[in-house]
Amino acid sequence: MLKDGNIVWNKSLSENIETVKITENGKYVACGCRDGRIHIFDNENEKGKEIKVLESGGGAIEDISLNEDGFGSICEAQTFHYIYIFSEGTTVKDVEIYYKQFSVELTSTEISKNGRYVIVSPATEGSKGIYFFDSHEYIKNYMGRVKQKINGCVETAKKIGMNVSDVEENVKKIDICIEDENYKLAIEEGKNTNRMCEDKISGLRKEAENRISEVDNEIEQKRKEGHDVEDAEKCINESRELFSYSQYKKAKDKADECHKIINPPPFPVFLVILLAVVIIAVILWFHSKKNPDPVEEEMKEWENKGFDIPFELKKEIEKQKDKIYTYRERIESASLLIRDVNELLKNATSKERDEIEEFKEKIYNDWYKKDEKTNVWRIEQLKDEFFKIKRNIR
Repeated sequence: MLKDGNIVWNKSLSENIETVKITENGKYVACGCRDGRIHIFDNENEKGKEIKVLESGGGAIEDISLNEDGFGSICEAQTFHYIYIFSEGTTVKDVEIYYKQFSVELTSTEISKNGRYVIVSPATEGSKGIYFFDSHEYIKNYMGRVKQKINGCVETAKKIGMNVSDVEENVKKIDICIEDENYKLAIEEGKNTNRMCEDKISGLRKEAENRISEVDNEIEQKRKEGHDVEDAEKCINESRELFSYSQYKKAKDKADECHKIINPPPFPVFLVILLAVVIIAVILWFHSKKNPDPVEEEMKEWENKGFDIPFELKKEIEKQKDKIYTYRERIESASLLIRDVNELLKNATSKERDEIEEFKEKIYNDWYKKDEKTNVWRIEQLKDEFFKIKRNIR
């Protein structure tokens, strides 16, 4: 390449060059050789770097046409007389968008800026016509083959239990690109999507292969240590069999199961602690049944006699448990007094009954209290009050 009369870069090829072309924007330089190869060079970033070698059917390349979007056509004059239409990044020999064989030699070709239209001119004497192609239909057919390949990959991935929703979303994008006639993007998305799907499968395959190998090593180590590894060996053989049928996800999951067989998880510490706490609680419960708390037993007896134990009294007795015996005498006196009150109620008139019932309620409420003024137990005062009521009724 020359700039201001100076050489910017140059390349030597092993075969004779039949034709050279540069894109209108100067981004690419292409050389067609006698051996049927087309060498494409970067003329924008890394100047002179060969970025692609395309191979045709084998005949000498007579003419090349490139556009700015990376679409191109190649005219191969000898031997097979092919015209190729290709996209940037594809190899003409393996994944060409379209090719057509002629019965006559071809001398020149041109592709439109948008990559849609291609013209070919024959070289044979007496052939005065030209061939004009609308490449969009050919590109659609090419994309159909690409999608078929992707769908095959997707089906394979699904069969082995992989999630390929992202690949399926990309296929929808390809359809939109084709519908909008954005073929450059459609071709690019097609290549990327197919690569994505294949990479997913190969990645999972590698993961499964590595996992099986890891577990194999673990089994061998346990065997050397004298452990029984029979179950683990059966398990890993099943994993290998799944792998041989390309069931990579199932093979990996099976290998994980084998790892657990050879390395059973230790009993969790927190469960040991919890179990110990439960056992201690059960022992204490049985012990309490055999040796009941005298205070609790006394209070239960009071409650059985119909006396509710006020909260403040419970707290006081809990603080000084010896006080229970002080209150025991009071509760006995209150119980006897309630008995006498009930006897009195049997022969009382309705008016008298109201007074007696009110007095009875007072016993239940005040039996454990002391008179703040006289510092005398209220139950003693209630006894005196009862005798007064009894005399009045008689």
